Amino acid sequence: MENPVSALSPGTHFGQVRSVHHMGPLIVAESRYAPQLKTPLHWHETASFTTVFAGNYREDFTHRRFECFAGGFLYRPAGEIHRDRIGASGAHCLMVEVPVEWIARIAGKSCLTLSSPRHTPSDAGIFSRIRRELLLSDELSPMTIEALTIELACASERTWKTGNSPWIVQLREWIADEFAALPPLGTLARRLGVHPGHMSRVFRSRFGCTIGEYARGRKIEYCCGQLRRNDASLCDIAARAGFSSQAHMTRVFKIHMGMPPGEFRRRCRRNWRAKMQDM
Repeated sequence: MENPVSALSPGTHFGQVRSVHHMGPLIVAESRYAPQLKTPLHWHETASFTTVFAGNYREDFTHRRFECFAGGFLYRPAGEIHRDRIGASGAHCLMVEVPVEWIARIAGKSCLTLSSPRHTPSDAGIFSRIRRELLLSDELSPMTIEALTIELACASERTWKTGNSPWIVQLREWIADEFAALPPLGTLARRLGVHPGHMSRVFRSRFGCTIGEYARGRKIEYCCGQLRRNDASLCDIAARAGFSSQAHMTRVFKIHMGMPPGEFRRRCRRNWRAKMQDM
């Protein structure tokens, strides 16, 4: 039997975890991953900022993927189901985990959204400064690391907004809202006032997938949320997600998630019950 979709608690990671530091409300963990390691589908209870000091890896979400190399960093919200594919030379990573309450507090005091996964090509040396603070480890280190993490959040948001022209933002919002019955590409392009070919090229460059693939991923993301949170029938979930039938949803879901939706629901429930028993 395959393992259920794992929910990783704060400070828990695949690979060989070298150190875990609790710094005020934040957790800083350093881990090394073996070459070609493939993690199972999982999600984290905390949001995180992750950089690569050496090697590389790919992080696959339901509707997008990110290639991560040294120098940049990846932001991942809490609860995002994903899997990791480590490169041929392995990977050495530093993760700053932040609780959802911290994200809500920071976002509530600023224009930050931090609502979706995103990759920033340069960390401007911030992670090296965080690592130095771990070596100093005095009474000022938690405050300093929290301030540096806010810098990471701002850098991530600035890159995200700079790379999103107004029509790309609008298109992404339409897909998020209308994924169950998305209009044809020509209709979308006319709404935005851009050429369909240009729209498709820019979207693929920005998100690493086609508009159709993004919409399909949004459908799968919606189905995962419904399967985790309620007892609606698979037929009803398929209809609300815009699939032509339950069989269609099952086929697409299995391709993306590696298991049929009914099994995904059972495993999530087993994982939840196990977690409740441990509390």
